[in-house]
Amino acid sequence: MAACAPRDTVDLSAGPYAPGIDPRGKAADGLEVAQRLMAAHEYELALEAYARAALEHGMTAEILSGMGTANLGLGRLGQAEKQLRRAVEAAPEWPEAWNNLGVVLIERGKT
Repeated sequence: MAACAPRDTVDLSAGPYAPGIDPRGKAADGLEVAQRLMAAHEYELALEAYARAALEHGMTAEILSGMGTANLGLGRLGQAEKQLRRAVEAAPEWPEAWNNLGVVLIERGKT
């Protein structure tokens, strides 16, 4: 897939998989879990993690872009386009969202 994910914000030194469960510890950040799931190409699970992250962080441009990119990975181009358009409206300076929106538009033949 030609789309890009914000890899510079994801620390994969412990591997691409979601952190384990520590019943006595603090819950893992939903955004970090979603990014790790994206790196592991687990797009459906990443969508769920982004939705949980939105409850904690709000519907930020990063979360919208992540959800759009996950939908792109699942072939849900209509949903991906809507979310990525919202992401570029919220953060027009963010190149990853623009790039992934461009990929969606090319896939949909809207160039």
